[in-house]
Amino acid sequence: MQRAFYPLILILLSCPVPVAIAQKAQDLFNDAMAKQKAGDLKGAVEEYRQLLKLHPEATAIRSNLGAALAGLGQFAEAITEYKIALKLFPYDPYMTFNLAEQYRKFGLCGPAIPFYRWTWALDRSFPMGRTQLANCLLTVGQYDSAKVAAMGALEAGGPVRITHRIIKIADSSKAAARSAAKKNDTTSVVAMTRKSLPGGKLPETLQKAAGKADVP
Repeated sequence: MQRAFYPLILILLSCPVPVAIAQKAQDLFNDAMAKQKAGDLKGAVEEYRQLLKLHPEATAIRSNLGAALAGLGQFAEAITEYKIALKLFPYDPYMTFNLAEQYRKFGLCGPAIPFYRWTWALDRSFPMGRTQLANCLLTVGQYDSAKVAAMGALEAGGPVRITHRIIKIADSSKAAARSAAKKNDTTSVVAMTRKSLPGGKLPETLQKAAGKADVP
């Protein structure tokens, strides 16, 4: 779930401009939002980029552009826009969450994890992402943290089947890691983890469900 469509007032309050230019920006912004809502993401991207020529420092435009690029599957470009937006305004939990999601969808769980955590540092009641965080922690081998995150997701109303599976795999993988450490055998824990996580991940059906951005 990408949150976009910031009101233009956020731009104009931070960027005093002549009335004629402001009106042009207003019209262009409204049109870009209308296109984005209607599913014309390419058209929206083009107009957001035109707006950035007028207001390169506008967080709202960059965040909306990031959401539109993500909708087109252009995750690397979306990440770039979200990172710039966060440098300009590092206090919006939706932006940190969206950036975490782009890293995860790009297959980069390591960089995604701190942005998920940043989200709840900004808003402890933020309603999404705990299951995705748990899945990412499991993927990078942080088994204790994955279990804690999965339990947090469960308490927040996350999907029971997925969170229970993450907890089970985290426990079994941790036990395998301890056993391998005693034997100084790193290959056995890898084999055990792969057996629990085909392809190094949750089963495909659970992976898709765990990746839904609108679940806790």
